[in-house]
Parts: sequence; C-alpha cells; structure tokens
Amino acid sequence: MFTEWLAESGASFIDEFFEDKYEKKGKRGIGSDGISYEHFLKNYDREKRTILRQLTNGKYSFSPFLKTNIHEMKFKAAQGEWVSKPRGIIQAGIKDTIAQSLILEYLVQRPPYTDFYAHSYAYQSGKSPIQAVRAAHHFLKLGYQWVYDADISKFFDAIDHSLLLDLIGCHYSGDQALRKLFERFIKAGYINVPSFKNYLSNRAGGKIRAISDRKPEGIPQGGILSGFLANLFLHSFDLTISKDTNLDVKYVRYADDFIILAKSHEDIVKIKRLVEDELLPSFKLSISSEKTFICHERSGFHDRAGFEFLGFKFMNGVISVKEANMQKFIRSISTIHVARYDHGERFVETFRVTPHKVKKLGEGPRLNYGVMMTESDWNSLDRCSQYLEELDILLSSDSNAEEAWRKYSWYDYFYLATDLRQIKYLDAAIRSRLERLYTVTHGKKPPQDYLKDRQFKSFTNRFFRTVKLKVRQRKENAVIMEKLPS
Repeated sequence: MFTEWLAESGASFIDEFFEDKYEKKGKRGIGSDGISYEHFLKNYDREKRTILRQLTNGKYSFSPFLKTNIHEMKFKAAQGEWVSKPRGIIQAGIKDTIAQSLILEYLVQRPPYTDFYAHSYAYQSGKSPIQAVRAAHHFLKLGYQWVYDADISKFFDAIDHSLLLDLIGCHYSGDQALRKLFERFIKAGYINVPSFKNYLSNRAGGKIRAISDRKPEGIPQGGILSGFLANLFLHSFDLTISKDTNLDVKYVRYADDFIILAKSHEDIVKIKRLVEDELLPSFKLSISSEKTFICHERSGFHDRAGFEFLGFKFMNGVISVKEANMQKFIRSISTIHVARYDHGERFVETFRVTPHKVKKLGEGPRLNYGVMMTESDWNSLDRCSQYLEELDILLSSDSNAEEAWRKYSWYDYFYLATDLRQIKYLDAAIRSRLERLYTVTHGKKPPQDYLKDRQFKSFTNRFFRTVKLKVRQRKENAVIMEKLPS
C-alpha cells in the first residue's frame, strides 16, 4: 500500500530529492501555489511534514499547473531556413513536484510499471530514444522493411479522463488513497499565463486571475506523473499489437510516436487498418494523418522510400541524423562565451565562431545579461559551453575508451549515424569549433597535432573501425561454417 511505503520511506526520499533537484541543480521554479524556493527552504521541516501528512490521510490536493507558450527555432530542411514555432510548456510548484516524485518512486517498483511493453522506450528509467532507434534498426536488419510510421494526434491533450481512471481503478483497486491522488492530479487543470517570470507579481497586483482550465480529457504534458499515465493508458494497445494480431510484425513506440514493421505489404496494410479503424478509436484517440504513412525502407519497392523516426532517417540501410537536428547542433556550437574576472566581478565575453573568423559580439556582467541579449540567446550560449566543456574534458582525458565519450548524450546520439557524408561534415564542424576555441582562449592558432595529441575521437574513424570489425566477423563466421560437418 502507498501509505505504508510513505511512512517507511517518504521522509528520506524527500530529503534526497530536494537536495538533488533544488540545492545541487539550482532549480528555482515557482508554481501557481506561490511558494518560492526560499520560503520552502526556510520552512523545510514543516513543509515536509505537511506533504507527508496530507498524502497519508488522502487530503493532498494538486494546484493547477502554470502553462505558457515559448517560441523555439526549428530548421526546415525543405526551405533551408530557421522558423519560429510556438511550444507549450508547464511548471508545477515545489510541493506538487515533490508529491508527484514520491508517487512515481512508489509506482516504478511495482506492476504495471514493471510489466510495460519491452519496446516502449519513453518515460521509463534506463530507456531512451537512442535505444528505440537501435531497436528499429535491428528489426530492419532482420528483414522487417515495410513500415507503418504513425503519430497519435494531440495525444496528451486527448487522453480521456474516464477511460484513464477506469484503468487506474483496475490496476490499483486495493489502494484507495493512490486512486484519489491520481484523480486529483489528472483533474488539476492549467492556469494560462504570458510568462512564468512575471506571474507572481502580476497575480499580486490583480493583473492575472487564477482561473484553472479544466477539461474532461488531457493530462499535463511534462508532469512527472504524466509519462507513467501515458504508458499506462497505452499498455493494452502495446500488448495487442505486439502479441494478439496473428501478424508477423514488430512494434516500437516512443510516447505518441510509433512504428510498426512487417516483412510483407499485406501485413502492413492489415495492421494499419486494425490500428486506425479499431484499436485507437476504442481509446478515443486518432491518427495524425499528415505524419502517418506506409513506406518501404528500400528504394524501388513503394512510391515512398525511407522514413524518419525520433530524429533519424532510415533509407537503403543507412541511418542519418535528421537535417534539422544536425543544423541545430552545428548552430549551437558556433557560439561560445569565455568568462573573465575584473576586480572580483565575473564578466562574460561572447564570440560568434565561423570557419573563417572569430567575431566578438560584446561583453558585460553575466547577471545583467537581459540588457545585452535575450534569455534564449544565453540559453544557447550555455548549451554551447556545455558541449565544448565536455569535449575539452574528453580531450584532456588520459583514457581513450570510447565508452568515456559515449556517456555524453549528444555524442551517443550522433554515434548512431552511418551516413559517411554526414559523419565527415560533423567531424569537420566539431574540429573547426575546437580549433577556434583554442584561438580565442590562447590568442594564437593551435599546434598542428593539437587534437591528435589529445586523442580527438573522430566519428569518421569510428565508422571505419566498425566496418572493419564487421568484415572481420563475417570472415571468421565463414571460416567456422566451413569447418562444420555437412
């Protein structure tokens, strides 16, 4: 039972969670409840006891999520340009974040979480989009090359509350306290605000009325519990496709994006009809027609050849990174900033790095960055600094183990690509940025063997090492087969 686990492990979990998320990582979000990090820290013991008591006696109630729209830049390969696209994001208060995390910690140790479909890769500890891409590639190599590429339309906004609560009731019939908490979370709703930053001051000044937007469907995308609930909602859908169709198909899902692979055109057409005409309507869901199609991974078998899945393009046995993602990475590492100190005050000098020159954009106190450039610009600088810092650490490392490089998610991401043209382009871009970073920080060009001496891990070299290894393995297997008795 949840309350029993809470009494035994709840207090220690909150201590560890708060230290990791708020004190170490510096997260300072304020939710619609108006409780700031400073206030919570000042009254930490009392707030912790209140959360545990209310969760135990069933009186805990989730505040509405704050919701706002941000504009992020998307690269459109067809037009060859960057365009601004709105995206909704949410924010929960500190107390709600801790409460959700407590509930999830309890759930992940028990069914149905432990029984979720093996090739569902979203919102589960130890699983990632990269694993989903590898699974898809594995099935393609096994000959499942007819592909039904599908996307569920507005999935998180379309999850029906009554169906979801029925599923929760079936799985947790003996835990009334947990069922009540789920229901309150699902029906918490949103408060739409222009920005998180000015929400509290505007609310205090009477400029924003805290009116919650509650609907009979939809769960907050980005909530700590939302991923679990999404997987729970599609659990029977996953099992039906993977086990109960009597068709020779393979199925990989990441959140609302999934692909079904088959060896024959007949099977892929049948599974498409089953999904669109029977399965999804039974969940009150529908397919996004613009993002859904049938294709073949090889050219010459169908009008449409190749497909994209989780940022990668699969075509004719080659995996390439989606052009928009490649351009986003190149753009993010084309800007660097270097910190310096003047009489104890930290300043940041900002540079735009191009293949031909380093252009100084400006400098100023880091704390007054809003005067100099927008917050999104600084986020790009921070992200770029992280990439280059990780590269610098790796170049300085005495170990040349590939695993040391692959622990960084961006390196592991590009590690999957097998498109040699793209790999060489990526290597050249990273090499150029590293050399420019040396020029900026040292005031001179790097020595000729600078990257080589520091064990620069080339994607191109890795590609050819992999090819040679595969050729060697095939030869060894052929020799073994010849020695076997006929």
